[in-house]
Amino acid sequence: MTSKYSPLRNIGFGDDEDYGSKLMRLRTGILRGMNLIGRLEFVVENWADVRTTEANAQRRPPLVVVSTGRADWISAGVNAAKARGEALNGAGVPLRGIGDMRALGLVPADEGNLPALSPVYSPGRVGDHRSVYLMVNAREYTYYAKKLKDTGITVVGWQSGNGMKTRLAGFGASRFAALQFCKELRAGHAAWPYAWVFDDNVVALTGLPVRGQNQANPVPDGLSGIEDAVVTAAGAAEPFPVCVGFQAGTAAKSAEEIGALATKNVDRAPIALTLEEKPGLVQQAVLWNMGRLNPQVQPPHDAQQEGTDWGLNIGPAFVASAEDVSMINYFKRTGIPYRQYKGIAVVKAAPAEDRSGNLGNKGAADVRAYREEIARVCARAESESFGVDPQNPPPPVRVRDQVLSSFLAALNGASANGAFDQNKAACQAVEQMMAKALTDDAQARDQTALESVFKIRLMPTVFRNSGFRNIQPAQEGP
Repeated sequence: MTSKYSPLRNIGFGDDEDYGSKLMRLRTGILRGMNLIGRLEFVVENWADVRTTEANAQRRPPLVVVSTGRADWISAGVNAAKARGEALNGAGVPLRGIGDMRALGLVPADEGNLPALSPVYSPGRVGDHRSVYLMVNAREYTYYAKKLKDTGITVVGWQSGNGMKTRLAGFGASRFAALQFCKELRAGHAAWPYAWVFDDNVVALTGLPVRGQNQANPVPDGLSGIEDAVVTAAGAAEPFPVCVGFQAGTAAKSAEEIGALATKNVDRAPIALTLEEKPGLVQQAVLWNMGRLNPQVQPPHDAQQEGTDWGLNIGPAFVASAEDVSMINYFKRTGIPYRQYKGIAVVKAAPAEDRSGNLGNKGAADVRAYREEIARVCARAESESFGVDPQNPPPPVRVRDQVLSSFLAALNGASANGAFDQNKAACQAVEQMMAKALTDDAQARDQTALESVFKIRLMPTVFRNSGFRNIQPAQEGP
């Protein structure tokens, strides 16, 4: 066993050259068998307002944030960013963009006794030239919408599944829903067919420029330079990238660590935009190009776009881990270009979770239960000798000739650190194997298996206005 997301070390597939593809087919078959994939439904307070806002060609690409169980922390941080901007600059004056590290710590210029943290997507840091959408499972929509009302953030609920016992949930599913929302949001919007997708605990992107104290700048958040660079570089001489990212944050930092980082970097000059020659893992803060993911979106320049990967998306089959690693491995395998900038690092906080029970976010417990049930079903199915295709089922997943479930049970019994969630660990182990298979020509040669994970065909999306009603799972199948 290794890390909490990658329990296996030195993965090998033995003599079965199609084993990785079999695992992919089985995992997606499990989700479809549970009736979890078929139709996505998005819920906002007023869709007409959203579409009118995004139709404005003067606006920059939106920030779409993936979240669960953190509405209280986000609300406090968003309000802190607004208060800090007013304390430093005067009433109604925001901070100097996402790169303004004064949003994160008490520095000499900050005379107020204000909370130390605010997420990077706080409207008080972003400004009013781009929208911020917060993506949550529909069971959490009402709590988030009430907590973030009048903050400038639009909460979006999403759901997919049969609604009887379990709904689609998990790491991959939440990002899958976010990218599908981005596709719908940017369809037909020719000026900026992009959208940023952020994790909810990102509090800084080090090295971004800030607006000068007395400098007029209509685009002050530091992301615009990257957006402009992507468009300028795109053309006949260089393939149009599917996404652009930064150095990923490996571990969440405490408030004290982030405050010290903010003080150290508050006056540091921004870095020049330079690309990694061999881009690695991009996650947590990524600019996605809908022109590659959705053929309805037109490129914002005259050059011919380098291909369109219809339906391409992060795989919801990755329930407990590896959704980001697998996507990057898929890009590398298929030659889809993506970029990573040097010197800009993602900084993550360790947020407090929402209260539960009658006074808290009851929907978050439902989402956890959905995810745990999917992990339980996957762990059972992948430890038994059956699959989607009864003529060619994958054998039970094994570790050193021992069935994975038995291996984990023995390991759990011998653990000196106490019990762990065997279903989650089994789920992660298989997901790690699927991600690894994408790096092996023999293991990932079945295009049908690959497309079942990364190019899921969906029924037409449903859009609903909420009116702050409590969103219950639909009882009919997708």
